Amino acid sequence: MSDSDMSIRELAEAVADTAHHSSVKRFYLDNSRGILNSTPPVSLLWEDESVQFIFHNAKEGLEGTFDGVEDYKPSESRGTLLVVTDERVLILLGKEQRDLALCIPYGSIEATAFDASLLGAHWLGFAGVSRIHLDTSEGRYTVPIIKATRGDVKRVTRHIETYCEEANDGMIREFEPEIDYQPPRETSRPEYKTILACRKCLAEVSRGVERCPHCGFDPQENTRGATWKVGALGLSMTVLAPLGLAMGYDSVSKTRDAAKGVWIEKTVEVDDSE
Repeated sequence: MSDSDMSIRELAEAVADTAHHSSVKRFYLDNSRGILNSTPPVSLLWEDESVQFIFHNAKEGLEGTFDGVEDYKPSESRGTLLVVTDERVLILLGKEQRDLALCIPYGSIEATAFDASLLGAHWLGFAGVSRIHLDTSEGRYTVPIIKATRGDVKRVTRHIETYCEEANDGMIREFEPEIDYQPPRETSRPEYKTILACRKCLAEVSRGVERCPHCGFDPQENTRGATWKVGALGLSMTVLAPLGLAMGYDSVSKTRDAAKGVWIEKTVEVDDSE
């Protein structure tokens, strides 16, 4: 093993050891599984960039409603990696001649969604295919992922959604990574932790809080009471049925949103001064 290969492996191990989610594996970061042609994903990281999640698919590649989607498929013997960091989303496709990378900054993402496989991560030898959807001004980018649980898919989608709310710019960029890898200089990487944050203002809150002490957000405040629900049911059985159904849907929607609670999980950098 060459000195360069050893440096890649050591750096990949260091990044994987500090990651907060078990999907971040050393063999993804240094490409020892050969999912890509010649690009160790760890070589594409910016200084102090932290990897939060890594998922993959074998042949599905990248799907979506944007122009050029037919070009986003890996070669037969390669695969696709979804690398989610605290700075951006990277989609890496393995090609026989030269790998392809797509950089999607959080500021360019307008909404997120997911479809979780009914088979889960692994069922009777079959790996279910889930999908992460990223809606941008250029269209929807859909990344199929395998061997991921419903909880994994939900968590990574929530992570992306949270970081998008804090970003306000960024351009989607496609590029071909350099084959000759030069190890970056040694830097001290920051530590990260997961906190509970208000769904609206993103300030830190305590577990079980019913109203945000910072912005006053209360998800139960706008839910419809029994009177509204009885009225909706009554109208739905008259000639005003469309109005009753609309009222009922509004009530159910607000109740469902309220059930999400005040807080969400958010990954933040550890402040050494604390």
